[in-house]
Amino acid sequence: MRGTLQSIWPPDPSSLVSADFLPLTLKGRYQKLLLRNHESQFLFKSYGVGDGPAKAAEIAAADILQILDRERSVPVAEFTWEELSGTIQPYLADAHVISLSNICDDDSLLVKVLCRQVADWTLSNHDAHINHVLWEGRRPFFVDYGQAYKFFPHDVLSTDYYPNVSRQLEPVYNALHRSRSLTAHQKAAVLSAAARMSSTFHDPVWELLRPFAVEKFDRIQDQEVFLVEVRKRVRDTEATFEAFLKERG
Repeated sequence: MRGTLQSIWPPDPSSLVSADFLPLTLKGRYQKLLLRNHESQFLFKSYGVGDGPAKAAEIAAADILQILDRERSVPVAEFTWEELSGTIQPYLADAHVISLSNICDDDSLLVKVLCRQVADWTLSNHDAHINHVLWEGRRPFFVDYGQAYKFFPHDVLSTDYYPNVSRQLEPVYNALHRSRSLTAHQKAAVLSAAARMSSTFHDPVWELLRPFAVEKFDRIQDQEVFLVEVRKRVRDTEATFEAFLKERG
């Protein structure tokens, strides 16, 4: 599973060949290729001129999620394939999209998905629609973080917030919260995840955001303002989710 992540990561380009097909589920805005070697398969995503912030966001978010929620995240690395610049990640060959009803019918899975919203809010990722929640090996994986911090800091934590309304499905969290009232146990799990967030975001994690800030903002002053605003979001995560859950009832 997970493409059997090798000891050498990212893989050596010379060890890879291009696969002959690309599943229709992988189509999208960016060109994608399936690459493979004798051990594993990998998904390569090509980013074009002007896509530097999206590429940097995907890499930074993936690196941070390897610390915050490694068991449900896929590593992503910068990669060049035949003069194309982009990113590479293990291809989840056996994964499939899970339905909202399947999530709602499994309390353990529902809690895992709800708790992941804490990380996505911290990363200002509002592209976590149902097709980005994959099921493999009896656990969920959350993929595609190219829109991390795209709408920051003007985004809001709300079931009505849907910035991709013209292009993508709504965030899975919106639908889940609208479909049910959370139990005391489920709320406690979410608040526990929110409480852990500030202590998990230690100094090495912050440094993982700096390359994105440099790519996104030309001025050093703007880079620092961005990092300060992210720190504030992380610091306020518990209070933000307390207010959000209280409003939901």
